Parts: sequence; structure tokens; C-alpha cells
Amino acid sequence: MPHLRELPSPLAINMWDFTWLTRHYATDPLGDWDRALDELVDRGYNALRIDCFPQLVAAGPDGQRPETSTFSPKKLGFAVWGNAWTTTVNPRQDLLDFLGKCRDREVFVGLSTWFWEDADKRNTRIQGLAEFVRVWDETLQFLDDHDALGNVIYVDLLNEYPYWHGFTWLTKMLEAISEPIVLGGGLNPRQREFHRQFIYDALDQLRSRWPSLDFLASQTHNWQEHADMDYRHFGLIDSHIWFVHHPDFGGTTGYNAEIHPMERDAKWAEVHGAMKTMWTERRAEFITWMEGRLAEMAAVAGRFNIPLGNTEGWGAICWCDHPAFDWELIKDAGEICAHLGAKHGFAFNCTSNFNHPYFGLWQDIEWHRKVTGIIKQGNTT
Repeated sequence: MPHLRELPSPLAINMWDFTWLTRHYATDPLGDWDRALDELVDRGYNALRIDCFPQLVAAGPDGQRPETSTFSPKKLGFAVWGNAWTTTVNPRQDLLDFLGKCRDREVFVGLSTWFWEDADKRNTRIQGLAEFVRVWDETLQFLDDHDALGNVIYVDLLNEYPYWHGFTWLTKMLEAISEPIVLGGGLNPRQREFHRQFIYDALDQLRSRWPSLDFLASQTHNWQEHADMDYRHFGLIDSHIWFVHHPDFGGTTGYNAEIHPMERDAKWAEVHGAMKTMWTERRAEFITWMEGRLAEMAAVAGRFNIPLGNTEGWGAICWCDHPAFDWELIKDAGEICAHLGAKHGFAFNCTSNFNHPYFGLWQDIEWHRKVTGIIKQGNTT
């Protein structure tokens, strides 16, 4: 199992989240893993971050291990991520098959989870720290028993901790610690203490059982909220950030209110126009803002002597092949942050979070090759 700090150059990593499995049906580009992975390599990527579905690979609290799992679409016929149609999969065998195909192509893999909800809602049955650690431990043991950890570079225990995931027990626990109320929103001190201690304990327990693996919990939303965490418990940092986190670019343009929810598209053309105008007028300012955030992250990673990178960024969080949109902003942001990541010593970096084969951006092969080349070259200054 390779460690990021031992690799000779930064990795150009892509994110296929849970979609690599839930869209594995004949009418989707991810229905043919061989073709999709060949295209990944052809575009210059040499790493993937995927959901390995630990709540489905491991036994449930009742000791049962159903062979198949069914996923219903969040919205029938349309899905930016995840399946657009109901699909049934075999999580254990499919994971082994997919990891084997990655290994054959010398593609490194970061294991993660979103605790994506299946029809039986097995994500809701994981209650507490002991069960959370158990399903991860059983999943890693299953992979190790099948010699499937050879190209795994890290294990991300929960996507964008503590916010964007389906670990319902954690969400309910945080909601229950509602006092004191923080003016302006955000977590209160008791919530922050709880979620930090939970992940420290989970990381420590799994690292003690699997000392050859690097563990983390990926993060996002507001780096300043995480900057004073005790990263001695982390093997690396994966912090997701987008230009739309800038309050003007995300707020004043209308992106946060109109595009990000992806519930209605009546004003998308208007908001996209406002975003393009503001990007043109204030591009240099936004780049300076982004570099400041990355510098803060790099300082923390340096203080704890752990690798830093990003598997989700850089222009907008939500986007799609809509008639009102083009991909130019997303492409520009990706190239900018490939250079910034190299400058700040990123050990791995993404080009965007829209690099699934079903997005139109996937067809711009030369752009992908250009930006992955920048990432893999690293800091040359």
C-alpha cells in the first residue's frame, strides 16, 4: 500500500464518488468500466477517489450480509451525481472487480464513503462509534483478504466531515446538541467538541488496526472552522473548496440561491451571466482570495508534516450540461488551481468535480491532459 509522501510526483486525482457503482448500467458511460477507466488514463489521471460502501460491504448490526443492494434515484431521470434510474448492484464483488481494473491500469485509489442511502437504508443502522469503526474494519479486512489493497493510497472515513454525508446517527447527535445557539449560524462549541472527538477516536482506532494505511476525514465548507483541529490524528488533509465559497461570487451573483439547490432552472441563464461578468471583472481578486485559503491549508499540513490535496473543486459546486451553461468558467478555475496547488505543494489535486464520463466536460480531452499535466509536474520553482 503506497503512501502519498513516498510517491515521486503529485497525483492527478478524479472523483467518481458512489456513481462508479450506482450508474453501472448499460445506458450510462459508467456501464462499461473498462472503457471509462481507459478514458480516465488517456486524459492523464492516475488516481480515483471512490465510495467503497463500507455499510454495505460489512455485515449489518444483525450479522447479515445481503449479496445485493438496490439504489433508487434521488430524482427520476436526472442526476448530477448518482443514478438516474433504479439499479441493483453487488457491492462486494463489484468493488473487487473495479479495484482490480484500476490496479491493472496503475490507477491509485482513495477509498471514501458518503454513506449513500440504499433501498434498505443500511446507512441508518450504523449507530455510534463502535459500529462505525466496525464496518470500516470489516471492509478493509474483506479487501485485504482478497489482495485488493495494493493500490489504495488512503482511507477517507466520511465525506466532507461533519456535514455532507448519509451517516444519520452523527447528524442527529449534532442536532441534539443544539445549545448554545451561535449567532449567525454554524456549530456551537459543544457540537464542535463532539464531532472532533468522534473522528479523532475513529481515526486512532482504525490506524492502530491498520498501521500501513493513511486515514483521514475529508472536509469542506469553511476551512477556518477546521484549521485549529488536531491533525496529529490525520494521515493527510483533503479539503474541498470552490470559488463560489467567496461570499460575492456565490452570493451576490445569485449562485447560492438559484443554481446550487438545482431545484429550478428559470433563472440559471441570468445567474450564469452574472457569474461570468463578475469573474471577468474580478478574476485576479478571486485568485488572490483562493490562494490565501490554500496557503492557510498548506500551513496547517506543514505544521503537522502531512500531505495536502483536494479531490473536489474549483469553480462551482453544482453544474451540469444545461442549455444556459458553458464549461469555460469551470475549466479556467481548474487550470488556475492546478498551478496554485503545485505552488503550495499539493500531493494530489483534481481538475474539477465534474469529471464523470457522462458530463460534457469529459469530452474536452486536451483540456484534461493539459491540466493533469500541470498537476503531475508539481512545483517547478
